[in-house]
Amino acid sequence: MKPRLRVIGSGMCCPVGFSGRTARAAIRARLNRFLESEFVDEQAEPLVVSRLPLGDLWGPRRIATIFEAALTDCVGGAPDFNPKSTALLMLVAEQGRPGYNEAWARACMTTFEKVTGTALSAESRVLPSGRAGLATALREAHTLLTTGGRAHQVVVAGVDSYLNAETITHLLRKRRLLTEEISEGFIPGEAAGALLLGLESPGQKGLHVLGIGSAEETATIDNDEPVRALGLTSALREALAASGYQMNDLHFRMADVSGEPLLFREAAMANTRLLDHRGGHFPLLHLADCIGETGAAIGPLSLAYLTDAMARGYVPGTRAVLHLSNDGGTRAAVVVEHL
Repeated sequence: MKPRLRVIGSGMCCPVGFSGRTARAAIRARLNRFLESEFVDEQAEPLVVSRLPLGDLWGPRRIATIFEAALTDCVGGAPDFNPKSTALLMLVAEQGRPGYNEAWARACMTTFEKVTGTALSAESRVLPSGRAGLATALREAHTLLTTGGRAHQVVVAGVDSYLNAETITHLLRKRRLLTEEISEGFIPGEAAGALLLGLESPGQKGLHVLGIGSAEETATIDNDEPVRALGLTSALREALAASGYQMNDLHFRMADVSGEPLLFREAAMANTRLLDHRGGHFPLLHLADCIGETGAAIGPLSLAYLTDAMARGYVPGTRAVLHLSNDGGTRAAVVVEHL
């Protein structure tokens, strides 16, 4: 993937901060906003959620507000941002996920036009690909930037929320949420992340995307297939091969794990297959213990966090892999380095 993608600007909006600056500081301090909500479990006990303090703002307007904060944070301080030559790739939940509303994406596209003061480019599109959709978005961004089209920069953004009655009811029935009875569930949340991407130039510092990989896993949250992590391992191998590094050359890994044991087991198995453990400790980082499960937003959020954290030395190194998993089996991996 030459020339490589470089993160020019990044933005975050999540329950612990309406901007990257505040969110990163809160995450470093291990803060959260886990609160009892009006949703109740099967025992009529309040569910704990991770929620932004937006009062009674709900539906597409709430999603658009979260997205607007992340987008403004992303492009506000970016040098040479030109909306007329910028395409938007919008990551949202997978098609058919209970509670997801297509009006959310439309509201975000309209918000992009409002924030930038220009109409969306023809290259802009919505990608209903969930958490692992980051690999697709980054590949499409690279294609747009290298094929000589109108786009000279690309915004890859993700926005999602689990905080609605249909989604909560579905997840309770599947026994996937953290409750007093279920200790291996996750805390539902909401968030948006945004990345402004361009192509690298010699001598430019910043977070660079070195390799991208994707594959399909047979064992999913909805079946009884044995967990072997073959899909995740394949995605990691593809990303590593493109980057020119081995797993042992990396300093740490980051993942979208949020509490359910299947993804932790997958991560451990893939790690065993790819890492020479004579190299010592290989840290695993994740954001869910501060912001909860944020769905399609987690990929851009994770890279937005790493952009600053690597530069300031707040993480265990400057070279890492991010891996992501969808409920349906799609797995993705992205190798990044801060130069």
